[in-house]
Amino acid sequence: NINPHTRGPIDIKHVDNNEEEYYTYTLLDESYSIYVLLDMSGQVEINIWSQLTQSLQKVYAQPVDPCTAFGTCGPFTICNGISRPFCDCMESFSWKSPQDWELDDDRTAGCMRNTQLNCGNMTSSTDVFHAIPRVTLPYNPQSVDNATTQSKCAQACLSYCSCNAYSYERSRCSIWHGDLLSVNMNDGIDNNSEDILYLRLAAKDLPGSAKNRTKPNVGVVTAATITSFGLVMLILLLLIWRNKFKCCATPLHGGQCSGSIVAFRYSELCHATNNFSKKLARRRWLWFCF
Repeated sequence: NINPHTRGPIDIKHVDNNEEEYYTYTLLDESYSIYVLLDMSGQVEINIWSQLTQSLQKVYAQPVDPCTAFGTCGPFTICNGISRPFCDCMESFSWKSPQDWELDDDRTAGCMRNTQLNCGNMTSSTDVFHAIPRVTLPYNPQSVDNATTQSKCAQACLSYCSCNAYSYERSRCSIWHGDLLSVNMNDGIDNNSEDILYLRLAAKDLPGSAKNRTKPNVGVVTAATITSFGLVMLILLLLIWRNKFKCCATPLHGGQCSGSIVAFRYSELCHATNNFSKKLARRRWLWFCF
């Protein structure tokens, strides 16, 4: 239906007879202009341009959710009706035709894998699965009746090189061969799916895997190492300087040093002074304490 807030400038007529059925839209105010758009997804939009406010407003769209049409975004994509652009590649996939995506706004070619699957040995495949929650499941599923657990369902998919995804919902196993089409995100417009699709990926492409983690910045690590080394060397130099000039006594004769530094034990001082009851011979001492 036309947005009631902007329906005033438009006179809508519905013609339905034995020969034809159609709608007509007539502008009642010449200060407005009407634009009808049919985009690549198959969605029809009616937009009104206001000369007064210098703004364009969408007053009608059918279907309401651009992801409703079959295969809107092409294979191995996820469609989200509330994002712009509403098509995006699945995890570890890239645009198959970047020129069409960027220039022509045509996503129907879809996406392709960044890394090929490990299909050399079906009994010991290293491929893994990435969960995509809250999406509509692709078209053309194949049921696997003897897969009674999720692990068996995953193994059933791994046993085929052509299998690209599986789903295990309510004790039912489904797998998909070939292209994955019409995987739409729960956007709250015309899709409220809570299903989970498990996308098959090469082990190196699994998000969060050890091989896929971000490498540390070499420059930052080098700078931190040099700084730490400098601090350690500074501390060592301070300790050496402190030990060299720690508290000691040096006897002086006439203001000149008589020899090397002499250290006295407490017991020796007690004995020489009779437990500090006698005075020592008069000499001038210079005490250094650091």
